[in-house]
Amino acid sequence: MSISRLMSEQVSRVAPGKGPGAPPAAAEPAAAPPRSDDALTSLTKYIPTEVLTLYLPAVAIVSALDEPLVTPAKKVAYWAFALGLTPLISLLVYLRRRALGRLRVWPSWRDFPLWSLIAATLAFLAWALELPGNPYLEKPAMKVASGFAALLASTILSLLEPIFLRKPA
Repeated sequence: MSISRLMSEQVSRVAPGKGPGAPPAAAEPAAAPPRSDDALTSLTKYIPTEVLTLYLPAVAIVSALDEPLVTPAKKVAYWAFALGLTPLISLLVYLRRRALGRLRVWPSWRDFPLWSLIAATLAFLAWALELPGNPYLEKPAMKVASGFAALLASTILSLLEPIFLRKPA
């Protein structure tokens, strides 16, 4: 799933008129029955496709450097994308979605998408190791293990989502 869709879901949780002093909302509708694609959705929901799409050419560019610089440059790119660009792009997409939804652009702390920013970053850390040219995994067995780790990370993030995004009673 893209960051755009993840942040759209986050913005849809905040409807206009739900601030302090707003009239109470109607009762929440019952949860929809599980769909057959829920397992696939849970595995793909947190893959930050926009950032991974930018990361691939960055790794290709870094790979063209002189040999002693390639591995350190790949590590710098990995961490810069993980800790810098993933949360930044996620936040910018969220703010854009709020603006398009005619909400106040900067959210209150209660509506801040902290979980989504952290989850997207963790998902990038796991999924970027699956891409060719990653700086840490060279042996085939390690790449297979990282594939399992990426799927496990997506599953765990999906399981944790209702805990971190629950609405206060």
